[in-house]
Amino acid sequence: MAKAPKLKVFCTAVGFYDALVAVPSQKAALKAWGTSTDLFGAGRAGLVDDPELQALALARPGEVVRRPRGNAHDLIEEMEAEEARERSARPERAAAQPAVSRPPRLAPDRSALDKAEADLAAVERDLLDGLQAIAQARAALDEQEDALRDSAGRRLAELRASRDRLAAGYRRATEPKRR
Repeated sequence: MAKAPKLKVFCTAVGFYDALVAVPSQKAALKAWGTSTDLFGAGRAGLVDDPELQALALARPGEVVRRPRGNAHDLIEEMEAEEARERSARPERAAAQPAVSRPPRLAPDRSALDKAEADLAAVERDLLDGLQAIAQARAALDEQEDALRDSAGRRLAELRASRDRLAAGYRRATEPKRR
């Protein structure tokens, strides 16, 4: 029967928590934490020596166990130390350089923009005026069409009625007489 590999307990910081995991290798720890970044090479993960923490992780092998890191005071100190490290890593700004005085900026010439806006407004007005004239002409044509249809409709009705009377009289006159 194969012997189970010896488990080691690894830890990394995740936000305000320590993430502990009991696995056989660093590669397995990275996989359990869900990262492919080498946290061990970057110094952000390592082996756990504390027997209490080891017992906590060994109770659930292969699972990531989260534990709050320190107290609020410790967290604030750690955050301040991290900010100080970041500040020291950034290059300093050249504060010693004298300020260069620049002449005040002149307002650009707006005449071309004003002309373009005036031209645009004139064409928009012409368009609206033309559309309004077409709408009025269309309304006048609609009125003429309605009047023509009404008068022609009345005249057609009269002529059809007259034709129908004459056709009926013609049929009566041409029908053979019955005895």
